[in-house]
Amino acid sequence: MKRLLLACCLAWRLGANAAPLSTASADDPFPDDHADQPDQATALQPGSAPLPCNIEIDPDQDWFRFLALPDVSYRIDVASDTLWDTALELRGPDRIAVLAAADSSRAAPPVRATAVCTNNGAAALYCLGISGYLKFTTGLCWVAVQPLNWTDTDNDGLLDAWELDRLGTLTWRADDDPDGDGADNRHEYYARTHPAQAASVLAITSLVVRAAQAELGWPGAPGAAYRIWRTPGLAPPGPAWTAVGTNVNPGEAGRDERWTDSAPGVGHGYRIDLILAE
Repeated sequence: MKRLLLACCLAWRLGANAAPLSTASADDPFPDDHADQPDQATALQPGSAPLPCNIEIDPDQDWFRFLALPDVSYRIDVASDTLWDTALELRGPDRIAVLAAADSSRAAPPVRATAVCTNNGAAALYCLGISGYLKFTTGLCWVAVQPLNWTDTDNDGLLDAWELDRLGTLTWRADDDPDGDGADNRHEYYARTHPAQAASVLAITSLVVRAAQAELGWPGAPGAAYRIWRTPGLAPPGPAWTAVGTNVNPGEAGRDERWTDSAPGVGHGYRIDLILAE
């Protein structure tokens, strides 16, 4: 029979990851430490120390999220502590499609569930759900995400392989704009556009107004989640932008994105960006 692991102390930095949701009280003796839904997931920084995750007395599933950068592979480890067995599932930016799933039911000590994934699309928030392998299994586990192929010798936040492939050198900085298209290298890397081609940029490329509707279009990147912003006007002192919608590319390269505004107004302006934070 699988041995129960002794509780162990693993260092974790409160500043690097988000704090638990709540503490015990008379009204709630079994508080949840992390949200049960992906849209309220706890932020987790890849490469940081493991986060504690308590699977509660109810059939609990705790959710975490992390920013997955383009062309980077990540290893997800959920190590059992007092929790007998763990299970994990990884979802993409649409929070529906399951990219990976694993459990620790056949793992030898130290008991852990492990999955590896590679982001072949644009930078996006991935959501990670943790639960007991069997219902009503409770206890403590530790969650960590480690980048496997991250090399950034000039410490500019850009993957060296991407810089060498697209720019041929590591001398450009992340906030430089070699092609003068208004998007710096960091935004080009995140959006999977080309930093040396001015025509390759994250921007709305078509706007068609018909029957009291405005249809926006732009070239999409695989696995990207976009937010659409609208302003009532572009005249000084400057636009006041309001988020009016989202659009997620499920992973199709070369796909043109479409989004329709059912309440456009005269003189409205639009812009788009990647959803990189909640």
